[in-house]
Amino acid sequence: MRFGLVVAIFSSCLVSCSKPSLTTNTYSSQLDTDRQKIEFLGKYFNLLSPIEATEFHIVCHNNDFAPSDLDIEAAMKVSPSDVKVWTEGMQLQQQPLDIAWGYALIAKDKKRWKIESKPKFYLRSSGDGVVVVFESEGIIFKSYRAH
Repeated sequence: MRFGLVVAIFSSCLVSCSKPSLTTNTYSSQLDTDRQKIEFLGKYFNLLSPIEATEFHIVCHNNDFAPSDLDIEAAMKVSPSDVKVWTEGMQLQQQPLDIAWGYALIAKDKKRWKIESKPKFYLRSSGDGVVVVFESEGIIFKSYRAH
């Protein structure tokens, strides 16, 4: 009986220890295709609608049994009709926020990420997330920090 218990504990440790770490410091430019970029981004937060393209910088320190430290800055291109799902439950801000980080993410491909509309700024009530939307283009900048 003891041997079976030891084997069960050892097996569960192997399974939990074999999970891939989410620790990363990754720029989307390190990945080759839109599909790879979208799949990678989806590991770090819930993608609320289909995404056509993304550029990002993700820093995550997976602390195993404690909450992870996470910094995400992402630009995403979605269908303009899907923009509203990205701001549900968030508060529209009247004051503009500094979004230089978002423009920096998309700077290399100005044709794909052409922006003509004015941004709308949203904050999560918890204060740990910012979503900026360019509605007519379907472009979303999202910043999330958890420490």
